Amino acid sequence: SSVATVTTSSPVTAVTISSSVTTELQEAFLDWEAKPAANFVSYLERHRQRLPNYAQRQADGQVIGSGEVESTIKQLGSRIKISGAQWSLESVNPILRLRCAYLNRLLA
Repeated sequence: SSVATVTTSSPVTAVTISSSVTTELQEAFLDWEAKPAANFVSYLERHRQRLPNYAQRQADGQVIGSGEVESTIKQLGSRIKISGAQWSLESVNPILRLRCAYLNRLLA
């Protein structure tokens, strides 16, 4: 199952999405305008199979924020811009592919 976190004026803040959107989720949107709420509920129903269960991932010790990725991108950007370096798309992309393969333990 997946968890969607919603912020509304109602007391529901996290709801498990299973085979269909629960009554709790539908009630959480009672104070919203009908069309946007219906669109959001419909989106959750259509995509429930691919929505990550962030509560479970966090309980398993996985990082769920984007800070680590953003920090790595900033670090790579700084290294590419070092004094005297001359990079082009043709030379940067293969190096980035190797770095990704290394970090994913795909290199022997």
